[in-house]
Amino acid sequence: MGRSGSGHGRHDVTRPGRGLAHGLAVAALLALSLTVAVPAHAASNVEPQLTGPQLADIEAQRKALFQKMLAEPSNVDLALQYAELSSQTGDLEGAISALERLLIFAPQVARLNYELGVLYMRLGAYEQASTDFKAALASPDVTDDIKTNAGKYIAIADQQVKGDYLIGTATAGVRYQTNANGGALDPFISLNGIEYQLSASALADPDYNAYMTAVIQASHDMQNQGDRFNLDASLYLSKYRKHSELDTIAGQVEVGPVLALDKYGLKGATLQLIGIASVVELSAVPYLYALGVGGVLTTVPGPGASMQTRFEYIWEAYQASVDRPDADQLSGPRARLTQTAQVQANDYFRLYGTAYGERKVGEVGYQSAWEAGISAGAKIAFGAGDDVPAASLDMQVGVTKRVYDESDGVTLPEARNDKSAYVQATLDIPLTAKTSILTIAGYRTQISNYEINTFDDASLTLALNTDF
Repeated sequence: MGRSGSGHGRHDVTRPGRGLAHGLAVAALLALSLTVAVPAHAASNVEPQLTGPQLADIEAQRKALFQKMLAEPSNVDLALQYAELSSQTGDLEGAISALERLLIFAPQVARLNYELGVLYMRLGAYEQASTDFKAALASPDVTDDIKTNAGKYIAIADQQVKGDYLIGTATAGVRYQTNANGGALDPFISLNGIEYQLSASALADPDYNAYMTAVIQASHDMQNQGDRFNLDASLYLSKYRKHSELDTIAGQVEVGPVLALDKYGLKGATLQLIGIASVVELSAVPYLYALGVGGVLTTVPGPGASMQTRFEYIWEAYQASVDRPDADQLSGPRARLTQTAQVQANDYFRLYGTAYGERKVGEVGYQSAWEAGISAGAKIAFGAGDDVPAASLDMQVGVTKRVYDESDGVTLPEARNDKSAYVQATLDIPLTAKTSILTIAGYRTQISNYEINTFDDASLTLALNTDF
């Protein structure tokens, strides 16, 4: 369904004395559209948001509004009310039809253009939605709320209009750590009441490493009202100056459909179903193979806000080696539930937070654990100009607690219990529209009843980041 009128020129829909012919013309147009828009049983372009008696009540209200709209064909508020009720019944085409007809006579009413954009987004007509949002922004009565929300919708719609696409980010840098190997702080530890001195290799040791990361997303438009099929892949490479046992090659792939839930009445929401595969090598020796499944529900609870709920279940197969002879005892399932939320207060300030819970089961009790954590952060953008992207400062803090099922039988009679915390700040300074320099400073500490697992580490990173 396309735009039913060109809407050239501006018409004052509230000015009296337009004449009988004009009023009859408007009424005729509305009657034509509403005769289709209010059938005995509403067209169900998407699933109704209501059922049973509530749906019947909304249908009755729609019919009553139909009569009022015939009596007041230029009343924008009535048209918007009718569109909202039609949307609740799942009749998006009826809602669009009513607003389109009124827009012919009021082409520069921001609210009309904005609501049309939202309806077209729900139908998966992203190109038309983008056009309507841009018209809303160009309207003389546009509000700050409409500016904020329309801008975000335009970015989403324009991305969808691309059809199939491939995007990615690559980062290369160098990092210094005061405790690269996560070694113990105290050379003397107590094992079941007996004091031992640790070897030098088990103590905290500073080191440098060079690293590279790459993240890509390939997306295919499934031609079904916004549904897509995504492939997300990531790669991490790291090389240490001294601690070659920490040299890492790690890769992960996630693949699956992303289902747009607008057609079921959940505006802006998506559900992604994913298959997960990953592999890790340490010092050029296989360390971990993993396969799993998961799901990600993304919702938009309000203007500038979004929430994401992710669940994943992964089977991990750890590989024993000369350096890690007991690594295979870690093999087993891992289930993790993560909840994230963010609020974009304006173009320059964003708040976000994450909470998660996890259950890891190993082959032995002292390698099985419950874990939970929470983090929060704020990102501030500054220094933007007409041709200069904004720089940003991202600050975050987090805490984690991990409790193991059983004692290892050597260190202490009780099970291991770890508590950790971190703080990190990232300064992102753009060089071009797609390239920037990252400076990252961080500090992490862990306190454990197993002294050998108590440590802290400060780090400083300098990296070059580019989008493609």
